[in-house]
Amino acid sequence: MTKCQKCGVEITPDKNYCDKCWASIIGISVPTQSTEKPDSPAEKKSTVTESTQTYHQLSNKQYQEKFGRLTYMLLLSKGRITRQQYIAYSLGLFLISLFLVILIYSIAGEVIHDSYVSQDTYSTYSTSYSAYSSTYHTHNNSYNIFDSISSQFKAMFYTLPVFILFAYFQLMLTVKRLHDLNIPGGYIIILYALAFVPIINILLALFYLVLLVFIPGTEKENNFGPDPLENS
Repeated sequence: MTKCQKCGVEITPDKNYCDKCWASIIGISVPTQSTEKPDSPAEKKSTVTESTQTYHQLSNKQYQEKFGRLTYMLLLSKGRITRQQYIAYSLGLFLISLFLVILIYSIAGEVIHDSYVSQDTYSTYSTSYSAYSSTYHTHNNSYNIFDSISSQFKAMFYTLPVFILFAYFQLMLTVKRLHDLNIPGGYIIILYALAFVPIINILLALFYLVLLVFIPGTEKENNFGPDPLENS
C-alpha cells in the first residue's frame, strides 16, 4: 500500500491523494524494502522539501472527489476551475438568486402590507362612527406615502441573507478562476475596495469580466495546482 511522503499515512489504492494532509501522490511510487543505508539528514531534508511542494496541489477532479462537486465549487477557494465552469456556475447562481429574491420579496411584501392593513382596520373600527371617515383617510394617506416605502425596505431587508450567501458563492468561484490564471485570489479585494468609486468601479468591473470570462487559464501546472482541463 502506498504511503504519503509528507505525513506517512497509508493511502488506499483507489485514491491518489492523502486524506490527512491533502498531498497529491501523482507520480509517487510505492516504497519497497531496501538494503541501502539510511538517507543522510541533507537527503531527508530534500525529500521533505519535495513532498511539501505537492501540498495543496490537488487537481480540480481530486478536490471534487474529496469534498463533493457543489461543496468544492461554492464553499472552497482552493485549486483552479476552467472558464466554462466559472461561466456555468455563475449563470446558475444568478438565476437561482434572482428567483429567490423575487419570491422572498413578494411574500415578505405581502405579509408586511397585510399587517399595515390590519392595523388600519383595527384603528378605524375602534373609533366612533362620526369620526370614522376622517380616521380612515388619515390612515389611508399615511400608508400610501410612508408605510408603503417602509414596507418595501423591510421586504428588501429579508432578501439580504440571499445576497450575502450568493455573494460568498460567487467569491469562491472568482478566486478559483483567478488561480487558473495564476493570479492570487486576494486581488479580488481591489474590486471590492473600489466598488463605490464612480467610473473606476465600472472600468475595473469590465476588466475583471474580460479577464475571468475571455482569457484562458495557464497551461500545465501553475502555483495553484494542475491544469483543470487536463484532469477533467
